Amino acid sequence: MASEKDKAEDMATGFLQSQKVNWTANYIARGQKFGAMPQGQVEGEWLASMKAMGDDPLNKANRDWNSDAESELSLRGIEPPIAAGKDDMDRFLVASRKRVEDLMADPVERARVEKLLIEDLKAFGEQSDNSN
Repeated sequence: MASEKDKAEDMATGFLQSQKVNWTANYIARGQKFGAMPQGQVEGEWLASMKAMGDDPLNKANRDWNSDAESELSLRGIEPPIAAGKDDMDRFLVASRKRVEDLMADPVERARVEKLLIEDLKAFGEQSDNSN
């Protein structure tokens, strides 16, 4: 029998996978803007978007650009060129961790973020229960 920790990890993994599927479906619905590009150019878009995220991690447009490029690569069954974008990815992750630490240091903001996360996970759990 799975432990509570295992169940929580499974739910978190499922939630993240669901978010990725939702983003890809949204990318397709918006017209798949990278669909006609050759693979190398889509990989270049992914790398450029990762650099932009490292330069300005709070800019949602950069994250959306990256998600679109990653969605296109995923639809083609291709992994993003993570090794080539590692330095930019690391810069983005360091800045993101700092932002999370800053948010969590503010009790009001922490409560707001936790409430939103709980609502998202609850909705995901209910959706998963209804699909079984």
